[in-house]
Amino acid sequence: MPLYPTLEDLLVDQYQYQQYGSCSSHDSPPFRSTAEPSAPLYESNSSVRE
Repeated sequence: MPLYPTLEDLLVDQYQYQQYGSCSSHDSPPFRSTAEPSAPLYESNSSVRE
């Protein structure tokens, strides 16, 4: 293993953080559980601020 983190390692770490760090449910699929709930939150926040 290289001593420095590769691009794949950084992507995996970021992906795992999104999957386990920001999402509380582990039963739902990773992409659905992390991508879909976050989009409406950003949209609602931007619309409220405007």
